[in-house]
Amino acid sequence: MIRQLSKTFVVAALFSCPLVASAQAVRTVSSQPVVQQQSWGQQMFSDLSFDFGNVAKNSDVRRQVVITNKFKDDITISSVNTTCRCGQPSLLDPQDPNKTVSQFTLKSWETGILNIKIDTVAHSGHRHPTISVLCQFRDKNGQHSETVRIPLNVEIRSDLQVTPGSADFGVVDLGAPAERHVSVVNSSFSAGQWQVREVRSNNKSVAATAREVRRSNGRIEYDLAVTLAADVPAGEFREQLTVVTNDPSNPNIPVLVRATVVPEFQIIPSVVQLGALKPGVDKTVTVVVKAKKPFAIEKVEADKMGEGVQVKVGPEAKALHVLPVKITPSGAEGNVNMNFTLTIAGRETPITFTAQGTVEKTVNSSTASK
Repeated sequence: MIRQLSKTFVVAALFSCPLVASAQAVRTVSSQPVVQQQSWGQQMFSDLSFDFGNVAKNSDVRRQVVITNKFKDDITISSVNTTCRCGQPSLLDPQDPNKTVSQFTLKSWETGILNIKIDTVAHSGHRHPTISVLCQFRDKNGQHSETVRIPLNVEIRSDLQVTPGSADFGVVDLGAPAERHVSVVNSSFSAGQWQVREVRSNNKSVAATAREVRRSNGRIEYDLAVTLAADVPAGEFREQLTVVTNDPSNPNIPVLVRATVVPEFQIIPSVVQLGALKPGVDKTVTVVVKAKKPFAIEKVEADKMGEGVQVKVGPEAKALHVLPVKITPSGAEGNVNMNFTLTIAGRETPITFTAQGTVEKTVNSSTASK
């Protein structure tokens, strides 16, 4: 079984194991409401079901599930499947979220993303697919695996259409406001008095206004002007607007807003996951620093661990730098959080990134167990 980092998880695992449950314990629990314990695979997933509600035809409908390895062993995530093509799952590359991969392996406390998209173009009506994901690890007892299933529920309305499917801003420079337009059309026979009352946003950095542009022959069209504020921080931006209508049965229409806000300099990954570290044992990770124009890195400094951190930096100016960062932890066990500072030639303000991991306790091999 996986050796878990948290005492809470260990206790939960012990109580869920039938081998350690006494008859008295069973009798005591049976008189109380039954709360099903999550399996080790389910504990890794941020969400185990989704109800998308009513969505418009052609709209870009998707959710992301964060998968976190909360255990000691390396865990491989693979074999992503669906019971219906209306649900389209994919694994995002942990090193480049713009790419998909067939599988990835997570070290302790590393995270990955399962992207779930609803195909609202080829499908309509009520759909309830189930997404399945295979989780595997190997320990001294052999290979272990579990399939985690995520049921979905969605109603794709063929009488409503959103074009394009989302307010997709693409790549936006940090500090630059932007605007996109989305068309919302109701073509149902009962749409005579249909109106958009307002557009709601839960994020002050994105807003939208609705303007009626056409009402004839049973077709009503609104133009949504979606604006992205200049204060959106760097990184992937995802938000959902809610178009509120006067339809009493299905008043709300979700519209996805997406953008990739890039600063002058990008550091990938923005937070370096070191995973499990061992005292005195070297571990090397790769950090990529890129910009639109060539630049030179004068030096890289870390705020902790002194000589335990080494970063190789070349003198040449180029638009993309690949930095090998070698960490050699001291004997102190526990969580490690480091702040790195990069000094760029000709730039007064340095750029920074962080790294985090856990230094494991040194355990005698004769007493170590999982």
